[in-house]
Amino acid sequence: MRISDVCPYTPVIMFRRPFSVHVFLYRRTAAGALEFMLFLRKPREAFGLPAFWQGITGALDVGESFSDGARREVKEESGLEGIDLLFTGFVANYPIRPAWRVHFGNGPDHVEERAAYGEVAVDAQPRLSEEHSTWGWFAADQASRLLVTGHNRQSFESVLKALMV
Repeated sequence: MRISDVCPYTPVIMFRRPFSVHVFLYRRTAAGALEFMLFLRKPREAFGLPAFWQGITGALDVGESFSDGARREVKEESGLEGIDLLFTGFVANYPIRPAWRVHFGNGPDHVEERAAYGEVAVDAQPRLSEEHSTWGWFAADQASRLLVTGHNRQSFESVLKALMV
């Protein structure tokens, strides 16, 4: 028996889209200082990635805009909603590693990731998703030191520039 005998259509394999967002949430303390919410990403063996600190990231769903994707990712990864998100204009283009190819198919060579940011209440408490092991509030200089990959740090620096920090 062939699959066409049981199923009248050809199955469609859905690959990850090569577009993503990187959102940094921040708060203003009573003293007026800015603190940034970072998340410790669990290791991702399928992508060949160790644990690392980041903002909120994720790929866009089919038919989703960058703005809609950013709002969805913030809700999925932190449980926070109703945040006004702004894009910095910074776009990171990073190559798709060989270990990632199975998730992207044969087409794209790079992922386009856009940086965004939004202010949350001083008492905001995220609900961790399964992707992260912990989170914390960090001053800009601390956050910059924790963001070890080039495009993560560059995205964060674009937020600092937009906030004039």
